Amino acid sequence: MKPKQSFSLIVAAFLLLGAGCTSMVEKNISTDETQVVYKNIPFGYQITYPKTFGVLDNKIENADLSLSFPDSFTKGTNLSEAKINVSAHKEIKIPSEPACLTHPYTTQPLTDFVMHAGEKFYTYNVEDAAMGQRYNYRGYQIFKNNICYSVVMLTHSSARENYDVVNRPVAFDNEAVVAAFDAIFATFAFSK
Repeated sequence: MKPKQSFSLIVAAFLLLGAGCTSMVEKNISTDETQVVYKNIPFGYQITYPKTFGVLDNKIENADLSLSFPDSFTKGTNLSEAKINVSAHKEIKIPSEPACLTHPYTTQPLTDFVMHAGEKFYTYNVEDAAMGQRYNYRGYQIFKNNICYSVVMLTHSSARENYDVVNRPVAFDNEAVVAAFDAIFATFAFSK
């Protein structure tokens, strides 16, 4: 076989394999009129979320699935945005302390955890603020079969003090946002 033909066959095989990989991820499989099930077959997990949540095209931080909270959580409040990222990725090497189990901002080992479906998910809650902007990251992570799985929520709000009294928005309901996030995380399941 000539080099040009060989190269063409390799490219064609690569494209076919690549196309097969993307079709292995099932998305938006409705379970009823109000819920959507996202299944990721290559990494063997699924998660359910309300249909009122938007799916973001611009995936954040290599997330498999990025969701935005509906306007009902943000409209008229100081909450600028609230997002959920769901991801899985293989660790290239298996270090003694996988990056997945270290705090994403301090690089210290994660120690807090919750038990979910018989599995230990490490948790973190980070707050940061600058120039009247507040950021909160709340996450659940697990390292299983050399894969890091994470479900992370980001909230971005403005300090109400930044607004004049007449135009000051109401404070967003953080408890409702966290409850919605935790309810979505509660549906995370590994495929059998």
